[in-house]
Amino acid sequence: MKNSANPANTMMSQATTYLAQRHSLGFDLKISGLILMSFARFADAMMHRGPITEELTLAWAHSTKSESAITWARRIEVIRPFAKYLKQFSPDTIVPRRDLCGRAHRRLAPHIYTEQELNELVAASAALLPAGSIRPLTDEALFGLIAATGLRISTLLQDFFLERLMEHRGVSPETISSYCDSFCLFLQFASERLSRCPSDWP
Repeated sequence: MKNSANPANTMMSQATTYLAQRHSLGFDLKISGLILMSFARFADAMMHRGPITEELTLAWAHSTKSESAITWARRIEVIRPFAKYLKQFSPDTIVPRRDLCGRAHRRLAPHIYTEQELNELVAASAALLPAGSIRPLTDEALFGLIAATGLRISTLLQDFFLERLMEHRGVSPETISSYCDSFCLFLQFASERLSRCPSDWP
């Protein structure tokens, strides 16, 4: 394998080479690329030469203004693929442990809707346009059913669109697609009204 990443080079040059190769393979890496270049600038500013070390990545992870361990862990997560790439050419490169700064991701606690919030959500569904069409009726019934039964929305939507509408009511795929579009618009409306993204809903 051609040694295209010389550990004697600056970290900036190695990161640039790595990102160019990843881009040539079709990877976007807009955000992670910016974070990686931040690491490279930090390493060069520290006058670091040679393989990546755990001490270097840890110092860089903690150099952010954020005091959140999740932020540090996510920064480490960006460095790991780069370190694996460099290890091909420099076996002494240390790939930082995934748990070096703890977990990079966490499951958010579900939001339990109050009765007032549920009423507002159902009322907003019924107020969708065009008035009197199947769209507000469908969404009002859907959210009312979710509130009444406690079903997970993913399961309920699959049963409603594929089983109820397509199999039992003979609705065409084009109509179902239109319903799905309407529902997506409703989710956007509800998110703005309730100031919560759908991923934060129960």
